[in-house]
Amino acid sequence: MIGNNAAPATTPAALSAKAFDGKRKLSINLGGQCSAHTDDALTIAESKAASQLYHPLAGSHELRGFVLDDGTITMRLSGPAARGDFKGKIDDAKGAGEAIIIHSDGDCSGKWTIAKQ
Repeated sequence: MIGNNAAPATTPAALSAKAFDGKRKLSINLGGQCSAHTDDALTIAESKAASQLYHPLAGSHELRGFVLDDGTITMRLSGPAARGDFKGKIDDAKGAGEAIIIHSDGDCSGKWTIAKQ
């Protein structure tokens, strides 16, 4: 039998959610009755995402969520006029996903993107 001198296979180290830490520009485009667009800051720190979104007619809303090591991000919007869910994927520099917002006038859906500042 011939010996095997090959080095054992190594698995790449998993990214830590901390790799996504930093401030990012969040852009939201909603269609339908909401037809809103906003550009706000999203801060990611220690696997947690947070933003304070403001709309002149709807007021201030909190956006909070979590980032997993693979870049999967989920966030929940809550406030006086609307609530909703954001899901998507991010990498070191950018990210994108979908949003579903429940507003007093009806449901709206759309896309969101983030870019590192």
